[in-house]
Amino acid sequence: MGDYSYSVYLVHFPIIVLVNYSEFGGTTLGYKNIFQLITIIILTIVSSFLLYNYVEKLRYTKNTLISIFVLVVACFLLGIFGIKLNKLNYSENEILIFNAWKDKAPYRCGKLSRIFNPKSKICLIGEDLNGDGVLLLGNSHADSIKTVFQKSMEDKGITTYFYVANNPLTPSQNAEVIKNEILLNGINSIVIHYHPIFYGINMNVEIMKDFVELMSEIDIRVRFIAPVPVYKHHVPKMMLQLLNEPISNFLLTDYKQYKIDTEGFYKFLNDSNISQENVWYPHTIYCPESKCAYQKNGVPYYFDSGHLTLTGARELQPFFNEIGSQLLSNN
Repeated sequence: MGDYSYSVYLVHFPIIVLVNYSEFGGTTLGYKNIFQLITIIILTIVSSFLLYNYVEKLRYTKNTLISIFVLVVACFLLGIFGIKLNKLNYSENEILIFNAWKDKAPYRCGKLSRIFNPKSKICLIGEDLNGDGVLLLGNSHADSIKTVFQKSMEDKGITTYFYVANNPLTPSQNAEVIKNEILLNGINSIVIHYHPIFYGINMNVEIMKDFVELMSEIDIRVRFIAPVPVYKHHVPKMMLQLLNEPISNFLLTDYKQYKIDTEGFYKFLNDSNISQENVWYPHTIYCPESKCAYQKNGVPYYFDSGHLTLTGARELQPFFNEIGSQLLSNN
């Protein structure tokens, strides 16, 4: 066991992960039943035996170098063609669902922005067009729409900024900090978009009210994109299940449920006397009838239970265009 221990150490974790693999299941450790446990043990024994005897015990000779070269080339080719080969195992509909995980924007401002501007509170999305500037403010839900939003603003000649941290308008990222960034960067408009849960927390609502008043004092107009419909299930995972099991417990969101989920947002609008011309309602696009849409032609609108894919965000493009036109006419 001492001789094989390092090989066992190297192979056991990837084997456990691969044996437990399920689509959109994340990393699952351990085992579900005795059959899985036996499978993991057998694969670990075989793999560690091969690794120890045919890799660890190798001595550098001409033949060894050739073997290593062949192994490296094989791994390289597998990296290039492995994904394409793997797709052969799945139907076209399944591949459309899997692609949802890649159909999303880079997180927040991106890693390079944080590296080169570590102290900056906001970042530039796209190019500086030397015109009107708008700050898209919100948590991860704003993050999921920012790429499509920026493209619509760019078409109008408007520069888009985004907040670096995922928790704007919280005590740690207070309104005064955001105000200073707005004045520093010459931003003249703000668009806010949050998850519905945000408005269910009284402290968040009070901070939002204070922020709107603070922006009014410096003549900055605040506009709102209402929360998008959210689901109780991981949408792509449930779509995959529906392909294999037509009768499923996938609970669709309807307009009635959406109104319940967003009750806090509507209360905030009423309490703050927010003008309706400053609010856009995604449910009018996603829920034109009783049920809310979560996919189009087999392509998911969400990459989890509530965050829009780029495909889903593009459905809001008419709103973004309206916002851009309004920004130009009012600024």
